[in-house]
This record gives sequence, structure tokens and C-alpha cells, in this order.
Amino acid sequence: MPVKKTATKAAKKSAVKKSAPKKKKAVQKVEVAFSLYAPDAYTVAVGGTFNDWDHNKDRMNKGDGGRWTKILELAPGRYEYLFRINDTRWEQDQDYVETVQNEFGTVNCVKNVI
Repeated sequence: MPVKKTATKAAKKSAVKKSAPKKKKAVQKVEVAFSLYAPDAYTVAVGGTFNDWDHNKDRMNKGDGGRWTKILELAPGRYEYLFRINDTRWEQDQDYVETVQNEFGTVNCVKNVI
């Protein structure tokens, strides 16, 4: 008498196709300008929550008249930042901006990127 073959439960499960993982939607980054007037500075950088406060990462470019600028591409969000002058001191943005108290008893500037 012939033996009838039946599929096991495990074989049935393996035959079910798994769907491909969903792709994450790409976050549109926005160009954000940072600017500081510091004609006597020899280096200026911007550090903040967008670069883990690494003032060596985002060095700014000195333009005519002593204005330093840097354009970064940031995802939408709320970022705290300060400027690092001559690798020795942190300075706030000279333009009127939102600020927030930091853990050191001073304030950080805030930039909201939409």
C-alpha cells in the first residue's frame, strides 16, 4: 500500500512568503545658516546638539568684514547651540534668538528647524 505524504506544520510555515521589511521614509534635511560677527577671531566653530557639541566638526568660514558663516543640513527638530571662539570660549548668537538654561548655569541658543 503506498504511503501518503503529508506536509508537516514546519514545512507549511516555511512555504509562507515573508513580506519585505518596510523602508524608512527619508528625512528631508534643510539648509540652516549660522552666522557670527567676530572680526578679531582666528577660528570660529558652531557646536550643538546636532553634532554632539563637537566644535572641531563644524568650523566656520570667515568672510569679508569679519562675519563668520556656516551652512549645515539639519533634519527638522529643535537644536541647542553656541559658537566656539579661538578654541577657548563659548559665545551666544549675537542675533536675537530663543535661549534655554543649560546645566552649567548659562544659556544655550535654540534653533527650531521646520
